[in-house]
Amino acid sequence: MYSDMLKKFTSFFICLFLLATAAVFNQSTATAQGTDSVITNLVVFEHFTNASCGPCASQNPMFTSLLNNNPYKATSIKYHVSWPGFDPMYNVNTTEPTARVGYYGVQGVPAVRLGSFGNMSPISVTQNQVNQYHNSLVDAWNYNFQTTLDGDQLQIVGQVAANRTLSLTDHILHIVLVEDQVRYASPPGSNGEKDFESVMRKMIPNVQGTALGLGDTPTPLNYSYTVPATFNKDSLYIIVFVQANATKIIYKGAKIKVGAAIASSVAELSKQPASVLYPNPAVDAAFIDYELTNAAEVTLQIKNVLGQTVLKETKGKQAAGTYQETLDISALNSGLYLVELQMNNQIQTHRLVKP
Repeated sequence: MYSDMLKKFTSFFICLFLLATAAVFNQSTATAQGTDSVITNLVVFEHFTNASCGPCASQNPMFTSLLNNNPYKATSIKYHVSWPGFDPMYNVNTTEPTARVGYYGVQGVPAVRLGSFGNMSPISVTQNQVNQYHNSLVDAWNYNFQTTLDGDQLQIVGQVAANRTLSLTDHILHIVLVEDQVRYASPPGSNGEKDFESVMRKMIPNVQGTALGLGDTPTPLNYSYTVPATFNKDSLYIIVFVQANATKIIYKGAKIKVGAAIASSVAELSKQPASVLYPNPAVDAAFIDYELTNAAEVTLQIKNVLGQTVLKETKGKQAAGTYQETLDISALNSGLYLVELQMNNQIQTHRLVKP
């Protein structure tokens, strides 16, 4: 039986790889299973630039190279501003870059901000600083998202909560849609740049973000956005991060490829082979195999992304041994769910996708 469990366990992860639906574990695994579609625990730099800015053309490539060398430590959001000259990326969204300029008091480009950590130029950010920020910035938030792109309709569903006690009460979640890469056949501005990375396209739902308060209880999220036809849908990501609004203190965030079905910074216990959930995705029924080394009170429940229990089964006290239980999910809506297997005081959690 245990051999069969291992085979099913292996097949389960092969399916996840092929479907590019994978989970990311907080501070234990940097990338999604078999893909780079989801990366968490990231330092999020906010980079202000312009396609007609001469210093931008000379400094941006070095900053881009630094970030490319640290894909699991840092990322950036490029806000294209209105000065010193023409920039078609600014013209796509004039309101939100301008608001972030005002928030930080940016007076010239190129400029890089990292919350309350001060003002920097792209050329001044070093590898030692990236290492320092990655080690010192607090990884205080759990991000759980399901993103889908159906035609031009982007849907973002999930929840965010603090994973520790925080003293500030004005935390704001920012969800930023970026296009990476934006390429022009000839320079769109006057500085000669043709290739642009991580271009900010939309802040979802808006530049004010989503208020999280203390973050001591999960904040549910459900946003939709109509993606313009001019955007390259294969190059879209959302970058998410939390910031304390008044002090500008910033926390680590995540970068998620749009359409990656599951993104989570919460560690799931599927690394522990004592229980296996399959098939996944599942339409009508899913099975969970588990092994008890000692007698235990067993409870199974399924929760949706809002944390609501949609199915609960109490199995009572079971003797040591191996078991298989069937979960009837035929009545559940399509989406992402968490399956919790409680054995006495131990809880093992698996993610389940219903297409």
